[in-house]
Amino acid sequence: MSSFQSGRDCFRSIPDSAVDTGETRLPTTAVATMKQRVILFIDKIRGTDTKDLLRQKALSILDGAEDNLHDAFLLLQGCQSQLPPGHRQELATLLNDHERLTSSLSNSRRLIAECESPTNLLRVQSGVRIHAKWVVQYSRRVRIFSDGAIRDGIRDGLQKELLKKKPGRSPAQPALL
Repeated sequence: MSSFQSGRDCFRSIPDSAVDTGETRLPTTAVATMKQRVILFIDKIRGTDTKDLLRQKALSILDGAEDNLHDAFLLLQGCQSQLPPGHRQELATLLNDHERLTSSLSNSRRLIAECESPTNLLRVQSGVRIHAKWVVQYSRRVRIFSDGAIRDGIRDGLQKELLKKKPGRSPAQPALL
């Protein structure tokens, strides 16, 4: 296996603090992992003057804020055609993983923003209403693998909460959203 992690690895080990309500910062573990992968890749492409200059630009971009990771990818994407085939394939994998990470984080932020709305009460089939604030608190404990995983975690949490409110139900018969 190469020094690059599989695409799924960049989504692992995201701390509970990754989902902070009211903020749009990226989870630091996922971003740090992606930055490390980019730096490892940039180290591989040094050699010619053009590549060294490009490497310096990309590294200086990465020294900045988290949002600058996207700028580093734009720079690398611009030189993709100049790279050997093996490096082009690795860069394509990195770009794909970065796009998935960005999409997942964006979807998670949107979902949590919807839950945070003070007027947003989630209705479930049993007719029990649970305030969105509880959902946001629960979602902080859900690891971000994708928007779907967040939704599944929230759904499971709501079902557990409903079982507490309806004493006659057994865990084998959870309420469905």
